[in-house]
Amino acid sequence: MWTRAVWIEKGREEEGVVPSSWIKEDDLYWPPGVNAKKAMEEKRDPGDSWRKFKIIKIKHQSGNRTECEEYDLTTAQEESDQESQGRAKKKKVFEDYVMEDQQGIYMSMFLLRLLVHFWT
Repeated sequence: MWTRAVWIEKGREEEGVVPSSWIKEDDLYWPPGVNAKKAMEEKRDPGDSWRKFKIIKIKHQSGNRTECEEYDLTTAQEESDQESQGRAKKKKVFEDYVMEDQQGIYMSMFLLRLLVHFWT
């Protein structure tokens, strides 16, 4: 099983795909030295000498490593598609702007008020 996670390392957010066995509760365990790639491919269990980082978020889990690696790209594209399809632009309405079809109505109302004013 594989997990795409976000964790804090040296004060920065890091994100990556790791074997699910490297995550215990709210912590991510990382192998010491430069053998992380080999340890990842072999899905080694964390040892006592492994570094520990605080997990911020688990984004995705799957039995397929590639699926986890591509998860962020897929969700970003889906969100982009949804935004372009689902959001309709709102028309800006200017309260003091009179459209042509409303202009006749306002003129009629003005004349009616004018006539009422002179007749009373």
